[in-house]
Amino acid sequence: MRLLTGLASLLLLAACAQEGEPELSQRDQCLAAYRAYDNALRSTPPEFGGILRGQSVLRNASADFTFAAQMRLRQFGCLTFPGSLNGIDVNRPDIAAMRNGTSGPLRDPVYMHVGIVTTDGLAIAQTRLFASFGYPVRNGAAPGLGRRIYIGPLESGGAIKAATDLTETLGYVAPYLTPTIPFPR
Repeated sequence: MRLLTGLASLLLLAACAQEGEPELSQRDQCLAAYRAYDNALRSTPPEFGGILRGQSVLRNASADFTFAAQMRLRQFGCLTFPGSLNGIDVNRPDIAAMRNGTSGPLRDPVYMHVGIVTTDGLAIAQTRLFASFGYPVRNGAAPGLGRRIYIGPLESGGAIKAATDLTETLGYVAPYLTPTIPFPR
């Protein structure tokens, strides 16, 4: 009976799907997934999930949206694994132009969320790489996923463009700007 109900539900969902509806790009899916993850981290009280007194607890499954947000980040391929980034020759003139600078009009400082890397070694390597380009770099824990990398503050249009060009050249899927970073300086 459950099988029939499940199949009927799937057929109903398939019938409701709009034909010709454009599929979101991986970047757009990841930006939405990062937004959901950030919102879940801000809104989920720590006592509802995680580690408490050395034991895994989940007092109220409906209150812990963090796990679902983490799964979306995995599902859409938003995490950065060792070997998934493009190698770059830092001495190439077009790459060297991606160094942090202050060209363009000054603006309120923002940070760029570069991405979530899955290993500490990759976090260290990427932190060093961005620092070698003159960017202030921070990385912090993304529980259950790896380490989040932020660069900035970026204080001009030229710095934002150079940072965007660099992250995209490296192969990060969905870097985005944010006014703050979610962990202490």
